[in-house]
Amino acid sequence: MKTAWKMFITDAGLNSYQNETLELRDFYRMIVFLQNNFKGRISEKKIIHRSFLFSLVKMLYANSQNTEKNRNQVIEDDDNIRTFYIDGTPIYIGWCTCGGVSITAKEPKGNPKIAEIAGMIEHQDIWWNQ
Repeated sequence: MKTAWKMFITDAGLNSYQNETLELRDFYRMIVFLQNNFKGRISEKKIIHRSFLFSLVKMLYANSQNTEKNRNQVIEDDDNIRTFYIDGTPIYIGWCTCGGVSITAKEPKGNPKIAEIAGMIEHQDIWWNQ
């Protein structure tokens, strides 16, 4: 399975480390793995909790702004994409049916963090490398 991890570079110059063979449960395992290995260096962006009234007004306003064009578009469910900050650098950890688990830099300055994660994953004696 060592060859299952692949490094990709987007047109925008963002690095992405991806394993298409991993499942949704492995997405959560990867998050725990990274949190354990980057203890003290990794944090998750917290959702700002607002009042119910604020959330309701915001939802109603968003609904009123939808146009006919937007109603015909497919909206992807992004529950399986989470943003983490390693040393203040944002990265995305995501999972989808076709692409498996991916770890992607949000900005080009995050590419060294992706390389660090790739090196860490490759050198671990863990089940997805056997």
